[in-house]
Amino acid sequence: MKIELLGIPGSGKTTWVESYLNSSGAVAPLEIYLYSHSRIIRNLNKLSLSIYFFKRERSQFLKFWKLINQLTFPTFKIKIKMFVYLISTLGVLSKSEKFDDIVIDEGISQVLWGICYNISDRKLDNLNNLIAELSPYFGSHLIFLNGDKEVIYKRLIARDTWGGSELQHDIVENKELLDTGIKIADQIFERVSLYFESVEVKLVG
Repeated sequence: MKIELLGIPGSGKTTWVESYLNSSGAVAPLEIYLYSHSRIIRNLNKLSLSIYFFKRERSQFLKFWKLINQLTFPTFKIKIKMFVYLISTLGVLSKSEKFDDIVIDEGISQVLWGICYNISDRKLDNLNNLIAELSPYFGSHLIFLNGDKEVIYKRLIARDTWGGSELQHDIVENKELLDTGIKIADQIFERVSLYFESVEVKLVG
């Protein structure tokens, strides 16, 4: 079983995973292959995972680059960041095939949220081809964490990890972008649900 979480930053994905791991025999592959308190090590892990996926699925690597390159981002740096985000996540999933049960708080659906939030017009329809190509990589179960906007806002503002998501930075200047992030998450949930064996919405607060 492969559980994948979807929710905007601050919705409680990491907390949910920690609670689930305490009551199950599942593995959190991001903790094994990617996460680190050191930002330098985390970036090196992303690079290593991207190389791993390139060596294993070179044609798919190139196809995903072509699809990402067709999207319009505010800067080339953001485009590269989103591509590495996608490919390193695919690398994690590839390495996780040896585990029977995994739970991932930033799987493919969450990567799609990040890409959609970061493209210039933030229209999910522009990701149709990418979503179709990514369909084999979705998990078997999707859990959508949805919660009170004000609670999420307070969580993001209180965070001191300022190397985090763009949304976390953006809402300091424009709180309305939180609504944009929530809308994108709702749209992605509706669009990708058909690729999962089961879906569940959990209200958090």
